[in-house]
Amino acid sequence: MRCLFLSLVLIVSCQVVAGGDPPATKGVYLIDFSNDVVVIPVVEMERSDNNRLVFIEISAVENPQVLPLAFSVSFFQNDKRINLGSFALFPGNNPGKFIVPTQGMVDKTGEIQIELIMLSEYKGTEAVRVEIKNVKLIDSLP
Repeated sequence: MRCLFLSLVLIVSCQVVAGGDPPATKGVYLIDFSNDVVVIPVVEMERSDNNRLVFIEISAVENPQVLPLAFSVSFFQNDKRINLGSFALFPGNNPGKFIVPTQGMVDKTGEIQIELIMLSEYKGTEAVRVEIKNVKLIDSLP
C-alpha cells in the first residue's frame, strides 16, 4: 500500500514538472493606495477557448469614506501595453463582478494588469482596501 501511494505521488510530481500550463490562480489579490496595481500572468489564469472577456470579481471593499474608485485593465506583452478598458464601483464600497472585453488582444504569453484609479483627490488619510477574489478569461457571460 505504501508503494502504491509513493508511486502515485511520483507520477503526479513528474506530470507537474514535465510541463504544460500551471493550474489556474485561485489566490486573492489585494489593492490599496500603497499597492495600487495587480499583475497576473495569463498563463496562470483560468482561460477559455477564445478569451473574449476578462472576468473580475471584487469580493470585498473597505472604503469607509465611500471614495469613488475605478479600475483600469490592461494587457502587457513584450513591453507593449494595450488598454482593454475600465470599470468603477458604485457606490465606492460595493463589491461585484465585472467584465472587460479583451478586443482579441489577449493571449497566454502576456500579463493582465488591474490598476486602482482614484476618481477624486486623495488626501493621504483615507483607508481603502479592495480584495479581488477571481480573475479569469471567459468567452461569454456566466
